[in-house]
Amino acid sequence: MTSFDRWVDATLPLGPETPVFPGDPPVEVKEELTLKGGDPVNLRWYRLSGHHGTHVDAPRHLFDDGADVASLDLVRFAGRAWVVEVPTETAITAEHLKSQMPEKEELYRVFLKTAASEAWQNGNFRNFPIPYLLPEAAQFLMDRLIQLVGTDSLSVDPPDSHDLPSHKIILGAGVPIIEGLDLSRVPPGLVHFVALPVRWAGADGAPVRVLIWPGEV
Repeated sequence: MTSFDRWVDATLPLGPETPVFPGDPPVEVKEELTLKGGDPVNLRWYRLSGHHGTHVDAPRHLFDDGADVASLDLVRFAGRAWVVEVPTETAITAEHLKSQMPEKEELYRVFLKTAASEAWQNGNFRNFPIPYLLPEAAQFLMDRLIQLVGTDSLSVDPPDSHDLPSHKIILGAGVPIIEGLDLSRVPPGLVHFVALPVRWAGADGAPVRVLIWPGEV
């Protein structure tokens, strides 16, 4: 029997204080009904996009004919993954990945732990870093036949990018991306995980709850 004590919740809380990608509106929460106000139930309305907090980017995010969130293969979202630690606040290169990923072991999912995880841990959101994948690094992952890319950053491309080359390389290969992971309590190396996106029909992105088990189960 696996103890839940060792599972790490790598999911960011969703609420008005959740850090968002530069220029995006914050999560809005409205108390529609309240017990203290004499209503029969507590009921809140939430206004957010599918790209707030810890979320998955589906190929539909960049391609009209790409898979939406509801049609993603859930086999990609559970099993073994390799955590690569690159303590950068800027670009992640292919060499960063090559130096930490095992050459011969079969790997199908990779999570990137950067300086963003330290910011999550310390609650330092004022100057939140957004490390990103250089296109050569994104292509390296696709050449390795990676089937799911996760990152603690809020984007795999720089905040000022308009053509989103790394998104296009990964999503164009039909590979979903999880962004906004909190990997502050997850060591580099082999992990096991479960990450289930909300099944929003037609969605280009959706919140995802991510649980990680460090090391062998």
